Amino acid sequence: MDMAPKITVVVPVYNTEKYLDECLYSIENQTMEDIEVLIINDCTPDNSMIIAEKYARRNKKFKILHHTENSGLGEARNTGIDYAEGTYITFLDSDDAYPLDALEKMYTCISGNNADMALGRMFQKLESNEKLIPVQYIESKINNYIRQPYTNLRLGPPHDFFSGSFTNRIYKLSLLKENNIGFLKKTYFEDLPPSLETWFYSKKIVVCPYIIHFRTIREDDENLSITQIFNRKSFFDRDTILQCIFDFCLENASPENDLIELTIELIKRINSTTESMLTKVTEGDYDEIIKKWYPLHKKKTESILESIKILHSEIYV
Repeated sequence: MDMAPKITVVVPVYNTEKYLDECLYSIENQTMEDIEVLIINDCTPDNSMIIAEKYARRNKKFKILHHTENSGLGEARNTGIDYAEGTYITFLDSDDAYPLDALEKMYTCISGNNADMALGRMFQKLESNEKLIPVQYIESKINNYIRQPYTNLRLGPPHDFFSGSFTNRIYKLSLLKENNIGFLKKTYFEDLPPSLETWFYSKKIVVCPYIIHFRTIREDDENLSITQIFNRKSFFDRDTILQCIFDFCLENASPENDLIELTIELIKRINSTTESMLTKVTEGDYDEIIKKWYPLHKKKTESILESIKILHSEIYV
């Protein structure tokens, strides 16, 4: 019987023909060999599968799983979790790439520290000139972490490092499966609830102080990534995300854990990005988003925060 791979890399694919070869090349040429790569075809309409099949034919590490209907990034990641066989799992968007030693660095950090999660540096790559730019938010957090007396991020305050991102990190597969952690289907910012859940259930989280992720910043207005698109649904889905986060807090908060702190911290991050997104609302969406949706969303957020405050007072009586 074949040994389980050390790492499963999940690559959801939808309409990324322009970037996919670089993405898969960066995985195929990793210094770490004991991996499996699950390419999730989310019914992509372009020629991405021609590229994926080229890798699958020549390298048995690459496997292609096909959706029967387009289900979105979240459901594609769920498929990856369901079929993963690695001890650890990580997720790479199909328009992004790895430094060639990224998986080896991540594996050494997470396994060497017997951690549930490890996270590392992310650089952004401009599509036009290949220039690499550090993600300052992550850089400042890592630099601050290096100065702290603790090595386990779960021992520090949530605002020191907790964020809603699901990339630039690696997880024990058992952490996700044993706690039924998954992504919302066809929802923007689908990684926020599972980010809260993985942080909450992790007993040990460590920093991998190396560049482990290159994020592509697309500059073609006709071919922007999901995270660069600001449409009505990208705003409206925030209500769904907020409710999901709040429900998880209601079900699991107790005096023995820090879930209330984590939830408040994540809601603060959501509020901050929402304010930033509002500046990008087009004239055609102004009435629908600024005048109608945002006042109701703000009221809902305030109501949830007030409910969390009440929950806190009830728990810590």
